[in-house]
Amino acid sequence: MDEKSLFAAFFTIFTSQIKNTMFQKLVAIEPVSLVLSAEKALYSFADEVVMYSDIPAGDNEIIARIGDADAVLLSYTSQINRYILERCPNCPVYRYVLFTILSRKCECGYPLC
Repeated sequence: MDEKSLFAAFFTIFTSQIKNTMFQKLVAIEPVSLVLSAEKALYSFADEVVMYSDIPAGDNEIIARIGDADAVLLSYTSQINRYILERCPNCPVYRYVLFTILSRKCECGYPLC
């Protein structure tokens, strides 16, 4: 099964679990290679969706991109660490930080990473 198929399966399961949850702002801090139907579905779960098409240069750029978002998507090219999370108080990692299939592990020390 390729990465896009794995993500589509994950996304279907994930969205069935959060369909009653509405995010204020969801940000993909870098390209996340979603199939078109999955990308369109994001708009039904958040008031605002921001999709970046390039890879952030470092922690400060990730922090700027996340800003006041309460949900984050990322791929294997970036990681969210404790430094970043401490500067993004609206994004509670233990509930809403979303990782794409095959992403790097979260090295922030928070639960459920």
